[in-house]
Amino acid sequence: MRKFTLLFFILAIGIYWSCKQEVTVDLPKETSFYIVGDWGRMGQYAQTSIAKQMDKSAKLTPIDFIFSTGDNFYENGVADVNDAHWKQSFEQVYSGSNILKNWYITLGNHDYMGNPTAQLDYAKINKRWILPNRYYSFVREMANNNNVRFVIIDTTPLINEHRTNAFMHSDILSQDTQKQLKWLDSTLSVSKEKIKIVIGHHPMYSAGTGRGDQAEIISIIKPLLNKYKVQLYISSHSHNSQYLKAPDLDTELLVSGGAAYANDIVRKEHPYLLFGTNTPAFTSVKIKDNLITTSFVDSTGKVLYSKDKLIVP
Repeated sequence: MRKFTLLFFILAIGIYWSCKQEVTVDLPKETSFYIVGDWGRMGQYAQTSIAKQMDKSAKLTPIDFIFSTGDNFYENGVADVNDAHWKQSFEQVYSGSNILKNWYITLGNHDYMGNPTAQLDYAKINKRWILPNRYYSFVREMANNNNVRFVIIDTTPLINEHRTNAFMHSDILSQDTQKQLKWLDSTLSVSKEKIKIVIGHHPMYSAGTGRGDQAEIISIIKPLLNKYKVQLYISSHSHNSQYLKAPDLDTELLVSGGAAYANDIVRKEHPYLLFGTNTPAFTSVKIKDNLITTSFVDSTGKVLYSKDKLIVP
């Protein structure tokens, strides 16, 4: 009986300690993703050729997910979850096996011209379409504590031009912009991640001839990016590709709006412009070790420009 009791005790201790052990998970040492903006054209212009090249590039170098920087459907967003745009601009165009990844969605001003709530509702139908709220955040966990905080904001209600033309923008005046800004401040303030990236539709600075610097983003968003040492601000709205760096801003600026109809000529004289083109292109970003590498890639796979940003904690 004593032997049985001792054996039972030893077995119980073994089970207890096995339950106490934490399961170790090998975290990725890098993450790669694509960015497309101003793209929903029912496959027209360069949308289909860019999508095919995204699939080819992702076959050679796999990606983890894709960001949309807004203006997902032209000209007037979608009406509901049954709108033809879902198949003709999204499902049938981005169908390559190597880009069947999660899409993290940003809303743009053209999305507000339709029914933006339908894009939130579609996220409940298609699990690739990630849009839990009009602004939201998530973390990509990485090895060596190189975790990345992604913060997606809803810029259209912040822009006076759109609010002034509220009759063209569904429910724009009902959006609580102060609540969003408090959320953004709070989210960035408590973020312990080494890398912070903010994504919004409207650019801060832009060399686009049709859609240039955005005063509201400069006055409202720029101070928060500086305050919390955000490494990248990614946008579109200008229908081209740009990389900019302002001297009074540690955050570097990407404009990725050339994934379909890249008709916005780039003003080369813009003082903050490092690179710009209205050649149709998508953007590829890789984060590894202490570098964020950004590349603009055209429909043939040619890298039009590449830039490394050193991550400084």
